[in-house]
Amino acid sequence: MVERLFYPIQIEAGEFQTTVINGEPVKKPLWGLHDFRHAAASLWIEQGVNPKRVQYLMGHSSITVTFDTYGHLFEQSEQDKQTSSAIQNALFSDAI
Repeated sequence: MVERLFYPIQIEAGEFQTTVINGEPVKKPLWGLHDFRHAAASLWIEQGVNPKRVQYLMGHSSITVTFDTYGHLFEQSEQDKQTSSAIQNALFSDAI
C-alpha cells in the first residue's frame, strides 16, 4: 500500500526530494506514515482532546509514553487557549 499508493500520491503532488542512486535521479517522498501519525496526535492535542483519549487513539501502553512524546504540546495547547481567551476578552469586552 505504501509503495504502490501512498508514495506515488505524494510524488504526484510534488511532495518529494530527488536523490541520485547508482547515477540515476530517484524521487523520494518527503513524508512517511509515521509523520502522519505524529500530525494526527498533534492536531488532537491542539483541539483539546483529553490526554487519556490521545493515549488510547495512539495505542500507547501508558499515559507516560504519551506525555513523554507529546507533553510539550499539551502544555503549549493550554497556554494557547489562555492567550486566545485574554485576547478575545481584550478585544470584545468594550463591545457589549
